[in-house]
Amino acid sequence: MNQNRHKTAHWRITASPRGTLTIPNASHEVKIPVGTLEIQAHLREAENIKKWDEINASVSSHWPSLAELERYQAVLYIEKEGFEPQLEEAEIAEKCDIAIISCKGQSVVAARHFVDEVCHHAGVPLFVVHDFDPAGLSICQRLTSVSDYARENGLVKYEFQNDINVTDFGLRLEDVEEYELESEEFDYKGLPKDTIATDEEKEFFEQGQRVELNAFPAPDFIQWIETKLEDQLDKFVPADDILESAWRRALAVAKINRAIKDTRDQAIKEAEKAKLPKKLRQKLAESQDPWDAALYELAQETVEEEQ
Repeated sequence: MNQNRHKTAHWRITASPRGTLTIPNASHEVKIPVGTLEIQAHLREAENIKKWDEINASVSSHWPSLAELERYQAVLYIEKEGFEPQLEEAEIAEKCDIAIISCKGQSVVAARHFVDEVCHHAGVPLFVVHDFDPAGLSICQRLTSVSDYARENGLVKYEFQNDINVTDFGLRLEDVEEYELESEEFDYKGLPKDTIATDEEKEFFEQGQRVELNAFPAPDFIQWIETKLEDQLDKFVPADDILESAWRRALAVAKINRAIKDTRDQAIKEAEKAKLPKKLRQKLAESQDPWDAALYELAQETVEEEQ
C-alpha cells in the first residue's frame, strides 16, 4: 500500500529510527535518530529561528544533579513498555519526583544493576508494577534477587550487592477484585518454590486465568498508580546538606542572572547602533572556522578594542 496515498489529516504513519542524522558545528553534539517522529520534530525545531536580539542567556536555576535523593526520591519499575505516554501525560514522574524504568519481560542486567546501586535500604525505595500472572510475580522477584534455580544451575546473570528496599505494587489479586479487571485464559505451567503468590492467587492461576496491566482503562491505570504512590510518598525535599549547597547556588545564580539581564539590555542597545566591519564577508571566507564561530571572533575583537 502506498503510505502517502491517504491524506486524512489525523492519520500518522510512522517508521522506527534507522540510522542517525548528525548536525555539525552546533554548540553541542546533535545526533537525531532517523525515524518519522524524530525527523519531524527536528524540522519543526529548525524552523523556529529566533530574531538576533532574542538573547536569553542565563545560568540554569535547576540543581545540577541526576542522583537519587537529589533529583528523585523513588524508582518505579514497570515490567513492560507502552505505558510511557499515559505516565507522561499525567506527569507522574514530575508530580511525585520519581524515576521510571521499564523493560520487556524479565529485567535486564542493566536494570538490576541500577536498582542495586540506588534502591538499597540507605537509598531510595523501589516500587514494582507487573502483570498478575506467574511471569509477572517472577519478574518482580528476579528484579531484586536471584532464584535458587538460577544459582543451582549456573545461570546467575547478576549478583546483587545489596538488599533492595522494594515494594510490590501489583497487580495482585486484591487489585483485580477492587477494579473488577477482566481476566484472560493462559497455559498454566506451575509456580516456582519461592513464589510470592498467596494461596488464593495460586488457585486463580490454577484455573488458567491471568490479568494483564492492559486490562486497566487508561484513567483507572493512572488513578491506581497515583493512589499507590500517594500511600508511600510525601512531597520530596532533599537532605539538609544538599539544601544548603543548593540554596547557596540558587542565590549565586539569581545574582548572576540579574547582572546578565542588566548587561544584556545595554549590549543590545549598543549593537543596534553598531556598524558592520569592513570586508566582513571576505574575512569570514578566509577563516578556517565555521562562519558563525569566525563572526563571533571578530565581534570579540571589536569589544576588546573598545575596552
